[in-house]
Amino acid sequence: MENRGFSGALIVRPAYLPVVMLLIGTICFWIELFFMPSEYGRTTWLAWFFFLIYSGFSFITHRQGIKESWFWGIEQFKNCSKFVKYFFWVMIFSALLILVVAFKQALLPPHLPQEYDVINYHLTLPRQHLIRHSFSHISWSVADLYYAPLDIALAPYWLSTFLPNKLPQYMFIFGLLTVAGSIVYRSTKKNFEAIVLTIAALLGSHGLCIQFGTAMLDVVMLYLVLVAIDSLLSGKYIFAALAFTFYLWSKTFIPIQCIAVALIFLILKYFLEWFGKVEVIWDRGGNLSWKILLKWMTGLMVLSIFIGGPFIYKSIYYTGTPAYPFFTGMVHNSHYQQDQMKWLGVIKKSKELLNIKDMYGKGRGGREFFEQFWVLAVPEKGVNNRFDYPLGLPYLLALLPFFYLFYKQIQIGKIEAVYLFIIIFWVIWWLGSQQSRFLFVPLGLILIRIYSLPLMRKKMVFIALTIAIFLCTLSIVRDNRRDIFKSGLEVLSQKDRELMRISATLDKSKTVKLDFLEIAFAGFPVDVDKKDSLFVFNSSNF
Repeated sequence: MENRGFSGALIVRPAYLPVVMLLIGTICFWIELFFMPSEYGRTTWLAWFFFLIYSGFSFITHRQGIKESWFWGIEQFKNCSKFVKYFFWVMIFSALLILVVAFKQALLPPHLPQEYDVINYHLTLPRQHLIRHSFSHISWSVADLYYAPLDIALAPYWLSTFLPNKLPQYMFIFGLLTVAGSIVYRSTKKNFEAIVLTIAALLGSHGLCIQFGTAMLDVVMLYLVLVAIDSLLSGKYIFAALAFTFYLWSKTFIPIQCIAVALIFLILKYFLEWFGKVEVIWDRGGNLSWKILLKWMTGLMVLSIFIGGPFIYKSIYYTGTPAYPFFTGMVHNSHYQQDQMKWLGVIKKSKELLNIKDMYGKGRGGREFFEQFWVLAVPEKGVNNRFDYPLGLPYLLALLPFFYLFYKQIQIGKIEAVYLFIIIFWVIWWLGSQQSRFLFVPLGLILIRIYSLPLMRKKMVFIALTIAIFLCTLSIVRDNRRDIFKSGLEVLSQKDRELMRISATLDKSKTVKLDFLEIAFAGFPVDVDKKDSLFVFNSSNF
């Protein structure tokens, strides 16, 4: 159902548009940073203009495929049982309510407690760079040494309005659901019920759903991995490389995690095949091959130079490591090593940052390992648990079938690569930062793989997912009820409104020293002096 002509190759289908949004945003950020003076750290509508033009071409080019998919879905729906039809309409109604509430939230500026990281650095630092017209390290900011390709890619959209908006993240919701459906469509050979169940499982996953409409970036990252998989299975290795490159450099620990996953996967694969006589199957329903994987890796390395390269260079230049706070000082004679006081501050912060992995969970013993599978799904205190947001009922329902099928695959001597990948990823997560949102990638893969299977097409599963979606709908409505009828200015704190007032009158050539970190709404250069913050270098060192 795709356009196979020349225009179809250049103009991606609508489900892939969020990746194009990131590419256009990245290019426009660098243009606006160095060549277009920015008033108050706001951007022009340049990125939106090019993205909307490209989106128009995408829908026009792929209109036939969209039309065919629409009529195919209607025809499949007509052939479903009354029970499945009832479930479908419940899902649609709940999804519409979730999306309407999330859209209202997406129009508002970041202000929610769970958006703290965005207010702290994801939004703040690109804005400060635009104000300063420089990509040099902002000396007080620890987070300015992190990888941030997603931040700069989304900044031209966030900062194009009077108050920063969250509309880009909202668009990724549609991309996530559509691409997940596409993967299931291919792997199940066009099974409508499997697609409906998978989308319902995603909508009913509390950890995912609670981020809809917010400025958080974890749904974006899951989407990028799914696009990379879907593109690879379609033979579009360059686009797969583009999507995965944005994911790969989205956080400083992810390249390290990906390398570890890849190495352990290859070791296990060859160990199982040579000594265990167990074959690892690469894909189902696609045309994945070593040749395509090699092209994908080549594209990944080339694109990484442009997307991750500036951040790698910045980290090496200032801290002597390509991935601060990891391996600090491995490259000698970095900029801050030449000043003993600054270097002591860099080393101290790197140690503090590496210790925060123990903030979530309750240990890494055998008992805690087995407890986590249940605790991850349910709230313990209020709406949260020791791992932050609970993953929800769909994850819990998929867990036993996942382990049972993995066991059966070992018995018959054929393991699907995705099962091995999920288990390796999960173990590495357990040994690292046990925060549930960093499990979204294996969670998404589990939901897609398990809910696409015939064994899940039971009435009890449909009923359980109906309950899960209903609970997620209640949760997102409850969390957003105070903001539904408020304007952007009304949801801001007094401190944020004061920063905006000062921005209108202050001399932008002067840097203002403040003793708090939440400066996302400051339209002037800021130096932060906050001694007790993990994300601020001590002023006695800098």
